[in-house]
Formats: sequence, structure tokens, C-alpha cells
Amino acid sequence: MESSHPTRLMDWVFEPFSKGEKANVLHLGNPLPETVDTFTSYRCKIHVADVFSKISSLPRNSDTVNLSSVFFEDALEVTPASHFNLCLFWDFLNFLDESLIQSFATFLEPYLEKNCRAHAFAVHSVKSIPSQYVYGIADLKNITARSRQQHIDAPIPPTLKNLQENFHCFKFDKSIMLTDNRIEISMFKDTD
Repeated sequence: MESSHPTRLMDWVFEPFSKGEKANVLHLGNPLPETVDTFTSYRCKIHVADVFSKISSLPRNSDTVNLSSVFFEDALEVTPASHFNLCLFWDFLNFLDESLIQSFATFLEPYLEKNCRAHAFAVHSVKSIPSQYVYGIADLKNITARSRQQHIDAPIPPTLKNLQENFHCFKFDKSIMLTDNRIEISMFKDTD
């Protein structure tokens, strides 16, 4: 089943690239055809990381930072020369516990350009269940969602406040509550 909902944040996330700047994009998950079509309007290089197919091997409930760093290195397959100025996390952060969010931020930080912008979804409360959708960009005003083919188990999802405290490589710019108890988030690189 496919659905679509408006977005008021994607315009801001894409703003620098609408002016002709080149985008180096980190896209978590396989991009849907409409997302690929949207990116054809921009000067960009897209790095696709299919982390969702590998998420079941993610170390859980441990403070073994080395194991999670190895997971992110293998799952993202970024080269040392990679640098991103646009990240589409979709709902990936909802499948990480607090220590894994910190570990992911530490892993990702060296690959982020100083002007990096990002988009993600959070849940409204810890009682929420992370959605089982694959997301796409129909255009900068609409996001599409399709049911995920394979269910992904998740820990208690982090709230927006928890993400703000632990995803230290980004500052949270705007957040909008959606009708299905998800929160759409825009972020920019924390340069402090």
C-alpha cells in the first residue's frame, strides 16, 4: 500500500542545492523510483546505504562501541574520502537505542560537511511503534510511504528529546508533528 503526505521541511533541507550547489547525498535504505527522479533535478552524487537489510545484525543493548562502529562501517560502506552535505535518514534512528545513536553520531561526524543538512522521522512517545515503511520524495512538497516488505524489530524507540540529546553531530532545526504520531525533523551539522 502506498500513501503520500505533505512535507514542509524538505524545501529547507534542499534549499542550498536548489541554487545549483552540488550535493553529496547519504541516503539510508534503497531509494524509491520517485526519489531517484527527484534527484535528477539536482547536481548530486548519491551514496546509498541499505542499512535496513543489515539491521538485524546490529549489536543491541550493549556498550560495545567497537562492535557498533564495525556495523556502521560495514553497513554504510563509505570511503575515507566521502563527505556528505545532505543526509536522508528517514526512520533509521527509530531502530537504534541510546548508545547506538551516540555511536552512529560519532561514526558519521567525520563524513559530514560543515553545511550538511539532514531529514529524519522520530516517534512522538516511547509507546509508539516505529513505522514499517520505506519512504521516498515525490517532490519537495510530498513524501511517499510504502509498506516495508520485511518487518524490522525495534527497541523502545527514542523520543525527539532523546535524539536531540544523543545524536550530537546535528542540531535540530525544525520538527513537525504528523497525523500518525510521527515527527518530521530537519537538522543541520553541529559546528560547535
